[in-house]
Amino acid sequence: MSLRVRMPRVGRAWLAVLWLAMTSWAQAEEVDDLAGLPSALVETLRTARAETMQKVLDAKTPLERSSAWGQLAMLYHAQRLRELALNTYSEALRQADLSEWRYLRGIALSELGDIDGSIRDFTQVTELEPKDATAWYRLGLARWLTGEVGEARVALEQSLAITPGAAVVMATLADVLVAEGDNARAIELLERAWEIEPEAGQTAFKLASIHRQAGDLDAVEVWLTRDPGNRLAPKIEDRRLLEVAYLSQSSRVFEVAADWALARGDRDQAIRSLRNAVTFAPDHLGLGLRLVTELANANRGAEAIAVARKLTERMPDAAPAWYAFAYILRASNPVAARSALARCRELDDAPEARQLAAAFAMQDGEYKLASELYAGLLAERADARHAYWLGIARLGRGDCGGVAALERALALQPGWGKAHIVLARAEALCGRGDVAIQRANAVLRARDDADTRITAAFARLGAGDIDGAAEAARSELPHTDASMLLESIESDSFAGLRPFAKASTWWLPPSVAPAE
Repeated sequence: MSLRVRMPRVGRAWLAVLWLAMTSWAQAEEVDDLAGLPSALVETLRTARAETMQKVLDAKTPLERSSAWGQLAMLYHAQRLRELALNTYSEALRQADLSEWRYLRGIALSELGDIDGSIRDFTQVTELEPKDATAWYRLGLARWLTGEVGEARVALEQSLAITPGAAVVMATLADVLVAEGDNARAIELLERAWEIEPEAGQTAFKLASIHRQAGDLDAVEVWLTRDPGNRLAPKIEDRRLLEVAYLSQSSRVFEVAADWALARGDRDQAIRSLRNAVTFAPDHLGLGLRLVTELANANRGAEAIAVARKLTERMPDAAPAWYAFAYILRASNPVAARSALARCRELDDAPEARQLAAAFAMQDGEYKLASELYAGLLAERADARHAYWLGIARLGRGDCGGVAALERALALQPGWGKAHIVLARAEALCGRGDVAIQRANAVLRARDDADTRITAAFARLGAGDIDGAAEAARSELPHTDASMLLESIESDSFAGLRPFAKASTWWLPPSVAPAE
């Protein structure tokens, strides 16, 4: 008998009412604010709103609800939907008073012209996080804009004390000091700011203006000469606003929507969102590659190929686009895949390109070329997979140097069962029959199947027990490896014997192996 928790009817009714109220509020609030936006963006923002409300209903703590509302507010803020952002930040703060949402609400308030409201929010942030230099700077700037000169100076001094190298704080504090008549310190701060960011023309212009007011024409000439010819202010490092700015591109909003869709397992919706993202940013290589990947993962190969082809057409000098094209074509059109990979390697012979080239070489039976490629990859990075395939490629050439490569693979990844099977067969073929017997018995104890039983047959052959090897192989017929082993025994010819039959998929790396 299982226990099930039933929600009281009143609770269910309350949730239904809450859902309807929230939905109605969202729809009423969004109608005017979303007018004029592209339809795809409107759809994405409305989906984001619906998902947020579901997250809020599912949330178990106020912090989770606050986070859901705050992330939605950032999406609105990024699209300059400031009223929606303001109201949504407020909803986040009603759930939990987090400095992140209070700070961003302060920004939204200042952008909407409510400087007094922003001062209240920035003040509370500095109380919650007294070491937050950016919040002190925003508070000082807001107080300066409202004419509270003394209070502005105190806040800006506090910000500068926390981040002594912040040129933007020095420049703003200099304005306040000029208003208070302290030109000497203003000049000192502006000169320090100019040394830190000489490309900010606004700083040189301010210095020239202060010296002009003082009648020092020589100094004016000096700073006009140093003026880079722009009116750029020093840059501000604002982590929170950078996150909003990152969402300000429409393509990024769709990418976030795709992330959310994947998180809930809706790959089709993720693909639709990524298509919208690519429409808004057709030259964004990363988005195009993500779309190719998701289409391939959804077994929509023809669509993935079409998108990859467009990437190579739009960005013919982008090696990752050619790599994606080669990879997606590798099964359906091997000739075109190899051509695309050759173009990729002309532009950038990156490790992943060489790894795919090595896989193609293995598929074509070009074991010498594959050995060279895998050896190069292994020299660059000690990866068990590179050592494993180097070993198999060498064995394909009849080179017992494959044993050492396989031993290295197992040194890097000791419990790799497949590598133990290959190594046991290689040891048997390379005159190490006693070691092969031990290894084969170990893998057989771990996994009793056709591959491990045939491996034991190889080991017996390597140890000189030809009759035992033939008997063990015969019991595994019609397995192709067993047939190969028996043919060698019956013809008494072991020179061309390999650890696997020629057509075995053991010779094929996963990227070119047929789908099971």
